[in-house]
Amino acid sequence: MQRSKEGYVIEGPIRRMDAPALLSPLGTPKKLWLPIAGLGLVAALIGVYFGFQALDNIVYADERQRDAVQESIMASAESPVPILLNFCYTPVEEIRTLFEDMGYVFLDGGDASTEEAEYLDIIRVPVSLDPALSEIAIRQGPSQLAPTEAGMFLAESWRLTAVRNEEALDYKVKYSVFGPATIQDAISGAMNAQGWQSSTLGESGVDSMGNNYQNGTIEHDGKVYSWSIYACPLGDAFHVLGLPEESYYVSARLQG
Repeated sequence: MQRSKEGYVIEGPIRRMDAPALLSPLGTPKKLWLPIAGLGLVAALIGVYFGFQALDNIVYADERQRDAVQESIMASAESPVPILLNFCYTPVEEIRTLFEDMGYVFLDGGDASTEEAEYLDIIRVPVSLDPALSEIAIRQGPSQLAPTEAGMFLAESWRLTAVRNEEALDYKVKYSVFGPATIQDAISGAMNAQGWQSSTLGESGVDSMGNNYQNGTIEHDGKVYSWSIYACPLGDAFHVLGLPEESYYVSARLQG
């Protein structure tokens, strides 16, 4: 047994690290350089790939969203908009029956008919969309759906309200249009669709809500009716991601 100068008891031989080994330079053995370089290259390539993927998702996400919504709109079934003059002499319950017999699927917006007036509020919904999703779109707005589903709903749906009594009627249909280059083209298209293109034009302009409008009158079966068309960009009416720029929300109204 040995005793050190500090008084500690040391049993057995004292072993010290080899000084030359401690003083040798630190580094990676040359035989490992190639494998490490290979791993580094692989890691760099993976980083570049995911970096480009992230950049692509950021830069082109909106474009892909628009393409997806556009595809859902193009794939939607055609939904002819009701021609209001055709129902001038039709009781509202017959209007409902007429569209039901045509095979349209409706979510009824309610019937508030009274002794003073007949009232109808019906919404045509897409046949290819889950009815539960259509109901969400109606109760909470299309923006609550996935953009592609919202695009389908807007492309295939319209809303018709009809109020009439023995003396007067007030019909209105609202719907989305896709493709017109300008909002004036959308208004002109609505006039043509309703058969009002040859009628007497009245005031036009932009109202306090920012909607473009055109008023007019038309004679039908010896009676003069007044009409109006309002239009705005579809994105202003419904906040749905990916809607085409050339899309509009139109309201056509007939009174007489």
